[in-house]
Amino acid sequence: GDTTPQTILVTVTPVDASPQVIDVFVGGSGWNTASPADLAPFSFFTGIDPTAPLPWVNLNTIEVVFDQDVNISSADLSLTGINVADYTTGVGFTYNDVTFTATWMLPANEFIGIDRLSLNLPSTVTSAEAGSVLSLNNGVGYDLSFDVLPGDVNRNGSTTVTDLVNVA
Repeated sequence: GDTTPQTILVTVTPVDASPQVIDVFVGGSGWNTASPADLAPFSFFTGIDPTAPLPWVNLNTIEVVFDQDVNISSADLSLTGINVADYTTGVGFTYNDVTFTATWMLPANEFIGIDRLSLNLPSTVTSAEAGSVLSLNNGVGYDLSFDVLPGDVNRNGSTTVTDLVNVA
């Protein structure tokens, strides 16, 4: 056989492997998970009209789901509002490295009430892959704005008698 050295040209296309947020849920820790779908935690990615105000009371849990394992801590969440400047004081935190879900829960008997909120995760949230320095959303972090208006059943931005009729 021919033993002449051969040159092989290989083109490598980089793959964006930075962590991405694939869902955000807001719910209540006291909610019965076996309850009807309208009492299940609300998904901003699959929920109906994620820009409309959330109408529920007793909201105290934020879950962020990533597309891969990440390095994240309680201090990485910023949740600020107009009526409450900082919701993150004293929050509980868990991270499930199998489902890639970070969960923050407000302290006992504290809930998100009527407010316009901003949720932020910084670019310091990084991939947990050994040796990786890839940061969340290619280094820009993640931002989500949402409103909470308990009782706004039809989610039109105001509470009126129509909302009571919708509940009845």
